[in-house]
Amino acid sequence: MKDFSYSLNKVRVALILISIVISLGSCVYFFHLGLTNIYGDAIAHLNIARKLVDLDTNSFWVRYVQLGSPWLPLPHLLMLPFVWNDYLWRTGLAGSIVSMICYVLTTEFIFEIGIIFGKLYFEKEQKCILSGILAASIFALNPSVLYLQTTAMTELPFLTTFTAAVFFLVKWNDSQSKKYLIISAIFTILATITRYEAWAILPAASLTILLVTPGSYKEKLKLTLLWGFIGSLGIFYWLWHNWAIYGNALEFYNGFYSAKGIYLRQEARLGWANFTVGHIWLASLLALAATMACSGLVCLLWLASLVKITFSVFSKKRKAFIIGFLPIALLAIPFLFMIYSLYTGNIQIYPLSAISLLNVRYGINSIIAIAVFSIVWINESKKAKLLVVFLLIFSNYIWLISAGVNQLAVVQEPYRNNFNIREAQARKKLAKYLLTHPPASKIMIYSGDLGPVITSGGLKFKNTVFEGISPWNTDNKVPDVVKTVVVKEGDQLWEKLQTIPSFSQDFKLVYEVGPNPRMMVWQRVH
Repeated sequence: MKDFSYSLNKVRVALILISIVISLGSCVYFFHLGLTNIYGDAIAHLNIARKLVDLDTNSFWVRYVQLGSPWLPLPHLLMLPFVWNDYLWRTGLAGSIVSMICYVLTTEFIFEIGIIFGKLYFEKEQKCILSGILAASIFALNPSVLYLQTTAMTELPFLTTFTAAVFFLVKWNDSQSKKYLIISAIFTILATITRYEAWAILPAASLTILLVTPGSYKEKLKLTLLWGFIGSLGIFYWLWHNWAIYGNALEFYNGFYSAKGIYLRQEARLGWANFTVGHIWLASLLALAATMACSGLVCLLWLASLVKITFSVFSKKRKAFIIGFLPIALLAIPFLFMIYSLYTGNIQIYPLSAISLLNVRYGINSIIAIAVFSIVWINESKKAKLLVVFLLIFSNYIWLISAGVNQLAVVQEPYRNNFNIREAQARKKLAKYLLTHPPASKIMIYSGDLGPVITSGGLKFKNTVFEGISPWNTDNKVPDVVKTVVVKEGDQLWEKLQTIPSFSQDFKLVYEVGPNPRMMVWQRVH
């Protein structure tokens, strides 16, 4: 037992060091290619965090409301130690650092879950280490993971907090130590204020705790309520946050910028955005397609693993295996939540690279279940089986990047939608003009559509008037402190200016790029 613990600790240290090297190497590579900061959402996340530290105000509340809705707040808060630095903010590296740290932590958590699952499934200590190594490798070497961990997107913080919540629940189930149950609940709080997929863990994990807790029903209910109360605090906080700012506790769900709100506008415009709504098989196939776009054919190995695990339920170790496996099965929640969200019309995913790519990155959240469940395929005493499985998975990843890393679905999605389109080219020209012709302060700008221009155009939030601060709401005039207006035709500021008759007399047009869309810089003359 002592030799096993020593070997396990050596593997842990080696795994952490290797994952750090891989993470850093990937970041340097993708940064060199100029691909780490091309997601529109990533730039928005960075800007939200920057607003919290860059506003020209002493009011805590004015800073706090910049967290807004519907994006959950933890990823933005995690960036705060880094967005202070102008270079890290403008290049996106402030978000990359957060995601890279999360990548290393998630690799370790998956390794630990793999060890416990290996012990449960194989009942051999040495096989446990191999199980952990395989699970960690499936996650850590995934090309889509390696790219996303260099961005400011929310996927890696979610994978870390969610996997940690499941790991400590598994650890509690394995040891019956209440401290692990409480730690799991704390990570559940963090997960539920990172991405909405984590909200589904509350009912699922509560039922799991109720089923696997040994002893009387009173003890089962006591521990379930303890975990559920602590774990739900993040959700209650977010309901309060939305109510306090918008007067609607469900603003994140049914507000203008909610995923549902975006879906309804797409449906009104396109007429076919709801093709998965009410169709469980279409929703399931689309979720599987997104998963395959992110992980390749390895997701088919996952499906086969589920069949094999199901047969294990009916083996001679039925009860012990079910009790041990139920908390681990929670890793499948992100995939099931994706199906539910497509079925109910709360999200849209278009994973067909030849036609359209939208939200294909949602499929990466299934990688934690794929990584852990796939270890059932090394169920032999010979290490050769592990080598074969590893080579098959590694070959699958090589195939994913065979056309070049820039052809990965998670890279092509932002490249097509936010980087290489006509509007993005116009934003580049506008940002270049602002860099070479620094505008007079203060600048009025809508930080939604033109957020990337603030980052790349040398602007600072403390010198801008944007939605979310009180001067923006001045009626029938541009605030007197505003000397420059930067606007895109059709955005919220454009619509606001149409209601101000004196604007054309008070400001003159000094720069324009476009058309479709037109972007303009106006300078105050009166």
